Amino acid sequence: MVDDILTARQLMQSIYDDAENGITGRHGVKYSDPKWLDEKHLKLQITSDININGWLHSTTTEIYQLSDDWDNNIFTDSPWILD
Repeated sequence: MVDDILTARQLMQSIYDDAENGITGRHGVKYSDPKWLDEKHLKLQITSDININGWLHSTTTEIYQLSDDWDNNIFTDSPWILD
C-alpha cells in the first residue's frame, strides 16, 4: 500500500528508470522513451511495446500523473489509487 507522496514519487521514478533501461515486463511488454512532462516530475510519459507470437504488435503511449486529486478519487473510497 502506498501511503505517502514520497513513496508515490519513488514509484514514478522507478517507472522512469525501467523505461530508460528498456526493461521488459513479465507479460512481454517492453518499456522505453520516458519523458517527464512537467518540471516537478509529477507527470510521466512512457512508450510500451508488445509483440505477440511475432505477428501481432502494439505500441501505446502511457501517461502517469501524481496530483492533488487523490482525496477525490471517483473510483473508490480509498484516497490512494494503488490501494
